[in-house]
Amino acid sequence: MSETLTDRVKQVLEDSGLTQRALATEIGLDPDKLSKAIAGKRKFTSLELALIAQTGGRSVQWLITGEAERHWRVAARTLTVDQARADRAGEASIADVAERFDALEKLGYAPPVPARPRHQGSGYVKQGTALAASALELLGEPIGGRDTASLIALVEDRLGINVVVGPLPDGLDGLSFQDDDFRIIVLAQTPNFARQRFTLGHEIGHVLWGDADEQVLAETMYARVPDDDHQEGRANAFSPHFLAPKVEVEERLGGRKVIDAFGDLCWHFRLSPRAMSWQLLNLRLIDAEDQEFFGRMSGRDVAAEMGLGADYLRRSEMAENERRPMRLVSAFVDAYSAGETTLRPIASLLGRSLTETAAYFGDDEFEYSPGRA
Repeated sequence: MSETLTDRVKQVLEDSGLTQRALATEIGLDPDKLSKAIAGKRKFTSLELALIAQTGGRSVQWLITGEAERHWRVAARTLTVDQARADRAGEASIADVAERFDALEKLGYAPPVPARPRHQGSGYVKQGTALAASALELLGEPIGGRDTASLIALVEDRLGINVVVGPLPDGLDGLSFQDDDFRIIVLAQTPNFARQRFTLGHEIGHVLWGDADEQVLAETMYARVPDDDHQEGRANAFSPHFLAPKVEVEERLGGRKVIDAFGDLCWHFRLSPRAMSWQLLNLRLIDAEDQEFFGRMSGRDVAAEMGLGADYLRRSEMAENERRPMRLVSAFVDAYSAGETTLRPIASLLGRSLTETAAYFGDDEFEYSPGRA
């Protein structure tokens, strides 16, 4: 006989060590209602299922259907870290956010996800360039001068990609994953703001093309890419054309010679001299000799020459800040305001205590008790 939803709720009870009454208190439900639902005399609400799944550390999908939860498979291509460590980083960084997304879907509050651009071009370089142009059309506004925090917010809003900045193993710059309508990028906290920004562009390219469908892509930027790795080549072509598109580069140049404007270009587009020089070569604004010359510079060199040492440090500090998936946080706030969920998932996504979260959202009357949130 196949398992039913109530069988799986009982399994959550057994695995958690909670009594029915304790579980009811934990999720803020009258114990008698929970008892009736387990006995099949009333239906569980979507909120109750989401909270039971959360309490049991399981997915809503598993609770309802019994189907296996997501199994993260990390694609090891440019990794310089141990594969097992990359697997663990993928799970730790993505699983919790994915579970929250599933709960939002069940509550009917999952943010809409736009369709990905259609594939164009016959070679991976042309594909990456065309994909960048399509992505910029979806964003609908210039992005070169935006700081990375506001660019991430725009990417979440217009491309439907959840972006997290958090700790990753040394040597791992980013992760990306897509499963149905759930899209996520995880960026490493690092003082190298230019590398972090290039990684963001690179991972967006993977997600929009579909490379990250049902597998976690773990990335180490600037590692040597085999000539036949078209996924990496396409993402590497996408990133500079997305972050520093031709029309914005030419507008920023404003008729100046590249040698006079190079530092300003790096600073404005927040790219390393290496990445910026390659993009200028791609745009045929410099030759290979110039690219080699500019590419030997460092970001610190550029900042020092422009008298922007303090600003360089501020950008580095910002890149080390943790960032939570605010698009999902906003959706949960809407659900909370409508009485469809508690503060618990918001606190979890923000990495805050329930009391801190209540204060953050101005709930002055909040007093934590297991039955409220």
